[in-house]
Amino acid sequence: MKSISCVASFAARDRFVLAPLQAARAEAALVLLSDGVHAIGGVDSSQACLASSERFDGQAWSPAAGISRPRRGHTATLLGGAALLLGGRDGALSVDEVEQYPAVGTASISSSSRLSEGRAYHQATRVGDLIYVTGGFDPQDNLLASVEVYAPQGQTVPGAGASRGTPVS
Repeated sequence: MKSISCVASFAARDRFVLAPLQAARAEAALVLLSDGVHAIGGVDSSQACLASSERFDGQAWSPAAGISRPRRGHTATLLGGAALLLGGRDGALSVDEVEQYPAVGTASISSSSRLSEGRAYHQATRVGDLIYVTGGFDPQDNLLASVEVYAPQGQTVPGAGASRGTPVS
């Protein structure tokens, strides 16, 4: 019992309440960029998908760069000073699009970069310069077991054999 109260006490000291977002949103992707924390996309209180984002500078949230299409259930993974937005839903369907956020940065993604299939509510984790994308739901709401890897141009992907994943140029 003593260890439980110790954990509760530890958690209470490490929890902070920040200023609220300017607009309520759920299912947004969060990423820390050089200018602050960004909440990207998501849905509003009427469940409409959002193409907007907000930036927290340590004091308050303010509008930030928009994205090319509304998304929810997507991921944002830092690579080369920018974030890669992977998949998500644009409403009813899971999409296969990859977008660089903000649109300018040191990582460059070709406008034709896509996931191998539409996926939403997946996981994306950066390991070195590789981004592993796992699971999620396809456009028909089937649960996915697939894993794909995004790699900078010319980089090898361990264990991928002939199927290297999608290059990032």
